[in-house]
Amino acid sequence: MKISNKVFIIIALSVMLICYLALPSAASTDTECGSNAYLVKHFWFSKGVKKEGKLNIDWGEQINVRTLPDELPNWQKTFFTKAMQLPIDASDAQVRAVFSSKPEVAELLGAKGFTLRRTDNENQYTSMQIQKYKGCLSNIQILSFGVETHILNYDLIVPSGYSAGNKNRENTCQLGKVDSQRFIYTVNDIPVLSGKVAGAFPKPITEAFSDWGRFNDNSKYLFELLGEPLMKGTLLSWVLKDDTLGDIAVEMDVEQHCSKTLTFRWQQAENQHKLQKLNIYSEPTSF
Repeated sequence: MKISNKVFIIIALSVMLICYLALPSAASTDTECGSNAYLVKHFWFSKGVKKEGKLNIDWGEQINVRTLPDELPNWQKTFFTKAMQLPIDASDAQVRAVFSSKPEVAELLGAKGFTLRRTDNENQYTSMQIQKYKGCLSNIQILSFGVETHILNYDLIVPSGYSAGNKNRENTCQLGKVDSQRFIYTVNDIPVLSGKVAGAFPKPITEAFSDWGRFNDNSKYLFELLGEPLMKGTLLSWVLKDDTLGDIAVEMDVEQHCSKTLTFRWQQAENQHKLQKLNIYSEPTSF
């Protein structure tokens, strides 16, 4: 894939995540955000080659990573480490404090981007960015062009406050807006007390969270995509097959086509893991 520096930067800086769920948090000045934790959707790294005298960059494969790549200069590692330590409901002041100098701030459709551009010389340009979506941390990114050409990207699944788009449509959530979201993560039935539990989750789990997040909009479509669940009262259940993790048990407790509780169970390194997401709706059942 070839793309000019300017076009690539514009695209990267305008990316807005479409996320889900909401819970007010007293710890934040951005009251729209609400979650006690977040999930990492994508954390990847790619190196590029910029040919002398050319604007185009040949980007390599996007490699999924779990830690900061060694190729990053120390000052970039420092920025990224501080950014990843931010809480999900970080205030604007907390985000600004991560940067070495005052970043530019832009807002569009509920997303707010904080960007600091650094030009070391005519051959090296770097853009550092942190994005929030409706008050919640949503993306961290470094774009570096020149002698060191690379991109490091950290995408999060965050709350957005789901509202049923059409309550008259069959298989669509009828309860209204998701007002709060809580994550409960346990290993061998012992709670993991961390706001950033996402780093412990295998990729199949975070990918599955994205799939099941569409349940409220159209449960019938989700069944067609993932298979019909076993049904016992209000409880729906599936079993996912994964080459690494083996069987992943998925359970969802529903009311009026709305997800109330979503639970994943799997085994890893001889330990039993459980991740549970609880939704509370702002409007009582009235149908």
